[in-house]
Amino acid sequence: MLHMCILKHIEHEQTNIMRKITQCFNTPLASIYKQASQLDSLTRLVQRHLKKNEHESVPCTVSRFTSGCLILAVDDPVWAAQLRFELPSLRDKLRQEGLHQLTSIRINLLPATPAAKPPKKKSRDACISNNAKRNINESAAHCSYAPLKEALERLSRH
Repeated sequence: MLHMCILKHIEHEQTNIMRKITQCFNTPLASIYKQASQLDSLTRLVQRHLKKNEHESVPCTVSRFTSGCLILAVDDPVWAAQLRFELPSLRDKLRQEGLHQLTSIRINLLPATPAAKPPKKKSRDACISNNAKRNINESAAHCSYAPLKEALERLSRH
């Protein structure tokens, strides 16, 4: 019980701090923050209606909502295809949630981002010390298997 009270107090304090920070924004920054908050709220609302179960993640975000058109950004073509079938019921659910001005939903397929390539290793010439060359030569001299003997001799010449 005490634990819950402490958590609520902490959440209340964090909310107060956030209010104070947002009050410091100049007009253009406050406008951007307000728009970002609205898009984030719409994204959570859309994702809540698209989730089949609690553990499923929905790979889409609301990128814009203007003139009654909600634009969803999706980066997976397969998910975009599945989402197209859900659009009529999603539109109806969102209207029931209070988005009465919603007239259409469009899907914006984001370009695929290339996978990060590992950095190329710089090719270096193998450097073998004189001591290593001498040991390899000695091993080649005592080797009776001809292919291995030739390979060791080639290696010692580097």
